[in-house]
Amino acid sequence: MSRIDKGSGYYSAFILKNLKRLIVHMSEVEQFSRTKGYLSVLSEIDQLMMQALHNMDKAMHITSCVIENKEIKKVSELIEKRVRERTSMIEDAKQKAEENPKNKSNKSGKKRKKQAKGETYKKTYALLKEGKDAKEIAKIRDLTESTILGHIAKGIGAGEFSIEKFLTADAVIEISEAFKANKSGNIGGVYSLLDGKYNYGELRMVQNHLFSKEQV
Repeated sequence: MSRIDKGSGYYSAFILKNLKRLIVHMSEVEQFSRTKGYLSVLSEIDQLMMQALHNMDKAMHITSCVIENKEIKKVSELIEKRVRERTSMIEDAKQKAEENPKNKSNKSGKKRKKQAKGETYKKTYALLKEGKDAKEIAKIRDLTESTILGHIAKGIGAGEFSIEKFLTADAVIEISEAFKANKSGNIGGVYSLLDGKYNYGELRMVQNHLFSKEQV
């Protein structure tokens, strides 16, 4: 068991180290415009690395339970720990990226202009009301699709849109049940519970929908 612990610890540390480097790089790239496509690729790598950590934690947990003849329980606490680690990395990386004078230059793109509070959401909402989907809006606004999905989730929570406009009734029910089963309401836990069937943007849409109905 000790060899398994050491192996798991080694590879987990390796992934976390590189996940941190990835998040720092993403935060720096976000400071500039015309980087949508590149950020989209980085975001996919981010999700793959998180999923690898979830799978490794799950495998280690199940192995430990089998060897020690214990009941195999859900790994929600481990998932929440990983999500908290990632959130802390993101907050730290964004702060450093904004404070770094090198990110104020034009070396890798044009610096984004700071918009009035809420203005970015209003632009997305206006395009949605014109009938455009998330992919089209991402292209028009030079943002990642995941960012637009985040805007949609916020709009659903604020009552700007009905969730049925973006997800089928069956999908809403399935994700809602997963949130109820995962008492912490943690996005990472729900993502793992559903085996990555839905992306984080879709999960946030349902989460905000439930919050607006006071069901989470």
